[in-house]
Amino acid sequence: MPARLSLPARPLLYAGLLYLALPMILFLWGWLQPFFSLPLCATLAYGLHATVRKLPEWRFSLTKRGTVLLLLLSAGCLLLTFLCGFTGHFQQHADFTIRNAVYGQLIAEPWPLVMPDGHHFIYYLGHWLPPACAAAFCPAAYASWLLAGWTFLGLELALLTAACLWGIRKTAWWTLLLLCLGSPAASLDFLGMPLSHLFPEYNAQMALFIGIPSQIFNTFNHAVPALLCTVLLLTRSLPASGYYLMGALLLPGSPLAALILLPFILYETLFRDSACGFRTGERLRPLLLHPVFWVAFLCVGVMSLFYAHLDGGGQFSCLLSDQYAEAFHYTMRRMVLYPDSVKYASFLLSLLLNVLLPGALLFAACRRMPLYYITLGGMACCFFFRMGVMNNELLFKAPAVLYPSLAFLFLHAFRTGSTRSHIFLAVYVTFTAIPSMICVAEKLGTFSTDSALMQAHRQENYGGTLYHPEQPFHRQFIKKDGHPLPAWLFKRCRKP
Repeated sequence: MPARLSLPARPLLYAGLLYLALPMILFLWGWLQPFFSLPLCATLAYGLHATVRKLPEWRFSLTKRGTVLLLLLSAGCLLLTFLCGFTGHFQQHADFTIRNAVYGQLIAEPWPLVMPDGHHFIYYLGHWLPPACAAAFCPAAYASWLLAGWTFLGLELALLTAACLWGIRKTAWWTLLLLCLGSPAASLDFLGMPLSHLFPEYNAQMALFIGIPSQIFNTFNHAVPALLCTVLLLTRSLPASGYYLMGALLLPGSPLAALILLPFILYETLFRDSACGFRTGERLRPLLLHPVFWVAFLCVGVMSLFYAHLDGGGQFSCLLSDQYAEAFHYTMRRMVLYPDSVKYASFLLSLLLNVLLPGALLFAACRRMPLYYITLGGMACCFFFRMGVMNNELLFKAPAVLYPSLAFLFLHAFRTGSTRSHIFLAVYVTFTAIPSMICVAEKLGTFSTDSALMQAHRQENYGGTLYHPEQPFHRQFIKKDGHPLPAWLFKRCRKP
């Protein structure tokens, strides 16, 4: 009798940690002085080894039906990767104007990457580093395929990890919910009732979350590693100190996602099952004494010093602050939520549709789950606090962390709620899927194998370079060409 196929937990989790660690290792090697990079890389290797020793060893057996379903889910991951437009078979999003230039210069220029004015280019570069390192030793035509392969690998590792820890059926339903969940306010836009009509001086996109397909298409460099980390957290795959190492490893690819993940990590490591007699202090003491925690602390310190030299484009501000006066929708109009302003009413409507409505639908089934309050609280904070000079990047990028958790809550509600609640939940999920379905359909409609059209699909407006000071919004859009980094830690700048 032939042996059944199975998914081994430990190698999958180890591969996921290596996937997250490789950008950090390349960053330490390429940006730091050798006196610091060598011991830090060795310390990080020790942290990975110490974490891997405590990973679960079970195997998940695959039936024929489960294997077919897993292959279909993997094909979906591959389709999402191609829809990003890396190879030109599908049209690229406008943000690829910057992303292509970042990737191209990481391949062509020595590290650390610097601007022609001699300043370091400070950006969340992590996701590009492994394929850029490989592309430097390959023909130029391989570069886009290497980036597509690296992105697909991250999605596939997240899928396989969830399947191994949850089972195929639960993973399939969770994946379907994750791809469907989005912003009800955005659905109103697509149905011909744009919120921007309520407040013409306020860009409607600033008050809307975007679904996971749009996340992957537009900000794959942030969304893919963030999704993998969230899956590791939701499946409870790592020891306590391993979650802090995981969050630190996420920093080169997405510092914002690492920040949003922190409340989830704190709950998982310090407060979960506290009703069963586990006190926070009893958990905190061994955590602080664990070497892996301090490995994570060192990595966080290095990346914090790196990101601290931004030019201000990543600053936080509060919607209720009188100093909230940065650019919105390419203008310099002040955006303060005064109670007598029509903008205030539109904000409350968006908050109602995006946070309070799903909260009400999930309340009966999930009210005893702390994950419910952490997720919805994080979504609410994304409305009240803003990051970035031109756009609220919290709303653009937070869903890569929050929507996987929200999909987990919806899955729990579908499995435990009443028939009536199932109907309301299904209607909500179907309604919120409209923007994602339209986004995927639009992408599919651009497919071509014609070489001229494939070349036209690529966003190369900046000619493969990052330095365009003549652009009126250069600093706000590029926004990471800040001050020189301390030479005692980081390698000296060499003008390209």
